[in-house]
Amino acid sequence: MKSDNIILVSDRIASDLVTRNAADELMDFVKANRSKTVILDFRNVEFASRSFTHEYLIIKKRLGKKLIERNMSSAVNKMFKAVSTQRGSAVPQSTSSSITYLSFSSKSL
Repeated sequence: MKSDNIILVSDRIASDLVTRNAADELMDFVKANRSKTVILDFRNVEFASRSFTHEYLIIKKRLGKKLIERNMSSAVNKMFKAVSTQRGSAVPQSTSSSITYLSFSSKSL
């Protein structure tokens, strides 16, 4: 695999991957890469939030390229596994147009 197919995530984005926007930015680098297979090197990435991971996985599924993630820390790997496992319920699809309103009492507890 050529080195131009490797993206070092911590250099391109950050060592803490927190926002959905960060996932979008990372995928912009992937899309700009001409290869059909891109290696994302997570070396030096210390944290990935649930929001980042969820957005990353959604975009990855639609991308049309093969992504290979490598050098994930155990914490980042656990987050990817947790979000992948829960992903079916992580993107709710509304089947009802009703809205529930909550009201709060001014009484002190």
